[in-house]
Amino acid sequence: MPTAVIYAALVLGAVALRPAGLAVWALFAALAYLEFARLVGASAPGGTMLVLGFWAAHATSFMPFPGPAPLFLAGLAVLLLDLLLGGLHGTRPPDVGRGGRPDWPRRALWTLGGAVWIGGLLGYLVDLGVAGAAGTQAAPGWPVWLLLALVLTWAADIAAYAVGSLWGSRPLAPRISPGKTWEGTCAGFAAAAVVALVFAAGAGLPPASAMIVAVLAGPAALGGDLAESALKRRVGVKDSGSLLPGHGGMLDRIDSLIGVAPVVAFALAVSARAV
Repeated sequence: MPTAVIYAALVLGAVALRPAGLAVWALFAALAYLEFARLVGASAPGGTMLVLGFWAAHATSFMPFPGPAPLFLAGLAVLLLDLLLGGLHGTRPPDVGRGGRPDWPRRALWTLGGAVWIGGLLGYLVDLGVAGAAGTQAAPGWPVWLLLALVLTWAADIAAYAVGSLWGSRPLAPRISPGKTWEGTCAGFAAAAVVALVFAAGAGLPPASAMIVAVLAGPAALGGDLAESALKRRVGVKDSGSLLPGHGGMLDRIDSLIGVAPVVAFALAVSARAV
């Protein structure tokens, strides 16, 4: 519980302290990438610089949505394809894994893929933070879009865990994440949709943006979660790290948010065009 409280305080502090809070988000992203690099043998310094480079590009408005989205999604697709081709049975090839030293092409692939995944996709939080309340009817200065991404992610994760733990009986993806169930997944989707519509009504989001988030946020959160679960399954670990006692690593905390951030950024882009 203390760990969760401290993490939540840091997150809310990062939301409130704009633009200084961007440094906190960048730190989270860098820590998550370092965990990723340790798991797969990617370049820690090179990849971290790439992650921070993506964040700098977002912060300086060089990469507005949807300009870099194809590149980001292509990088994520390459990463997941490599995972799937390598198998998802808890084994790892000799050139990938803890303590391993992959050959340079594979090392470069994992370094770039991890930086794109964590720095590129999660970097949309920068755009959401800079946007504030743009395109909504909320008071200027309120971090509406950033709060929306966070609240949606938390709602989906909490609902999926609670319902899955209490009533879940049908496994969703036992080879990737044995603990996930269809019951929990549906609850997560429903919670994200309800929260999105309530939040949208309160903040005055355009109907099109509200529907985009309501329909896509739940599946996006699941996609981010499953991507990290597949990674951990591949290298045979339970958690990405031990930075947060009782909660695993930083990547464990932000995996769903990696999927949700681009969806909310897309809704923001639609809202901006509607104004």
